[in-house]
Amino acid sequence: MNSYSTHTPTTSIDNLSALLKLLADPTRLKILLTLHKNEHCVSDCMCHLPGVSQSLLSHHLADLRKAGLVEANKQGLKVYYSLSNRGQEILSALTNLNKGEESMSTCSCQKCVCQNCAC
Repeated sequence: MNSYSTHTPTTSIDNLSALLKLLADPTRLKILLTLHKNEHCVSDCMCHLPGVSQSLLSHHLADLRKAGLVEANKQGLKVYYSLSNRGQEILSALTNLNKGEESMSTCSCQKCVCQNCAC
């Protein structure tokens, strides 16, 4: 009989699986890339993500915030979102995995009107 344990850290595996599921959505990845350099409010993010409704964008931002990848900062009537340290680390790791592939830039706007935009 073996003396070692075959116990697997299910919680860690479940957490990683949930994170990978969250990141499997292309819109969520685009949101992370949009927030990479600057914080943005929802309307600014919409400029970078054509075809994504405000309600869907808000839903994705809430999921990313719940996962600890995005932070929210309320300024007056607007909420500005930015990557958390964890979000920066994960985006950096994903970018490294994608080296040699097509750029992961998301900005497709012709003329950006975002206050905090770096494009």
